[in-house]
Amino acid sequence: MWGTSAWNSAPWNGQADTLAPIIGADTRTITAFWADVQQLGACWVDRWTRIVDWTDRKTMASPNLNSKIASIVIGDDKPVVRTYKLSVPADTTISKAWVTVKRRESDADASALLQFTITTSATANGQITDANTVGGSIGLTFWLSKAFTKTLKAGAAYYYDVQLETFEGKLLTVEKGTFTPVQEVTKAEV
Repeated sequence: MWGTSAWNSAPWNGQADTLAPIIGADTRTITAFWADVQQLGACWVDRWTRIVDWTDRKTMASPNLNSKIASIVIGDDKPVVRTYKLSVPADTTISKAWVTVKRRESDADASALLQFTITTSATANGQITDANTVGGSIGLTFWLSKAFTKTLKAGAAYYYDVQLETFEGKLLTVEKGTFTPVQEVTKAEV
């Protein structure tokens, strides 16, 4: 509303002296004042986003075999958003992705702490958000649920990987790494 032409036309005419009783002893025009407000707002939004954005977002060349998922707090849901730049033919389409978490890399899949698949259909576990490699990359989002993170031990290292399957049946491990969760302070139950 402040940046609209209505504020910069009669009766205001963009003059600070007209609005001085409203905005204090400010001698700037409304246009200058609005520019300052927008700049502060952008700064605040940028800082707030950094504070509250707990999503682990990465764009990476694939495969990335020494990755980390940051800021996992025990008892919290953790969204992980990935864009993988793949070296595969441009018409390759991804049909499925597996996310696996283990205590030790050598553990059998049957002993995994967590293993689930995601497809292009949205589920509670996540979704492949861009399955076609025409642009040279694919995207996906997966969630480490609070039910899962509650089972983890603070300070312990866990191993994970993300593996893709193409419609042609080819398997690609695009990310492999570790994460170390931290203890929560608030133990709120929802």
